[in-house]
Amino acid sequence: MSRFCLTCIFLCVLFSADAQNARWQEAALGYERGAYLAEKHGDPGVARDMLFRKHQVLKSAGQWNEAYQTIKRIPVEETGPDSVQFAIRYEKALMAYLNGVYDDAYLQIGQCRYSVKDSILTSRLDWLEILTLCELERWPEAQAKASAYLLSRRLPDQSKEWFRRIPRKRSERKAEYLSAFFPGVGLMYAGSLREGITSTVLQAGCLAFGVFTILDGYYLSGFLTGGGLFQAFYFGGINRSARIAAETNRKNKNTFNRSIRGRVLETERSSTKKEP
Repeated sequence: MSRFCLTCIFLCVLFSADAQNARWQEAALGYERGAYLAEKHGDPGVARDMLFRKHQVLKSAGQWNEAYQTIKRIPVEETGPDSVQFAIRYEKALMAYLNGVYDDAYLQIGQCRYSVKDSILTSRLDWLEILTLCELERWPEAQAKASAYLLSRRLPDQSKEWFRRIPRKRSERKAEYLSAFFPGVGLMYAGSLREGITSTVLQAGCLAFGVFTILDGYYLSGFLTGGGLFQAFYFGGINRSARIAAETNRKNKNTFNRSIRGRVLETERSSTKKEP
């Protein structure tokens, strides 16, 4: 009996989720149609409102890419009220960030700060700007912004602690050069000590095999087997070191930015709760 009940509950949840998605899609289509009709009848204000509502529906549905494409279609009137300009530019910056288009997110933040004169409104961009700067690997700027952000909310300046371990970026070209002149060392520099040691041992072993085979009079086997294997591991190590360096940089960046993101969002949530 309990298994039957659980099955019914599971099916009801699935049906509810599908129904919710259907309602979101229906609402998005309705707002799109409203925007089209408003533009057709020469009413840009209504068209803008319809597109903004469609964007909100898509964002609520978790369809961030579609929401981003929709919000980009909304023009911003420079002479409009600050609240309207801020609402549109804020959503453009947020959607660009959530879609990984960090250059556009930073551009939208800058345009918002320039166009909107209300400092209370633009201060709501502080947390997003810190996270965007981190994704752009502009960590010193992010730290300075974080310091101002904490002080503006009358909180202890913990920005130095937050950014104490900024990732050290490994050069892919340097990793290749090291692997070319010191086989295996490039992999160690790139962040893979085990692969570096393995590569060094394998290349040394192949080279030694080739030399001793030639000294024993087996020239063809020495060149083809020993030399061939050494060449494969040698050039493979060079290419691999660059990929490992890029992967290490990406992992270190993501780990560090995840830590900053958690602290900034927690601070933003706690400071928002304290606001009257």
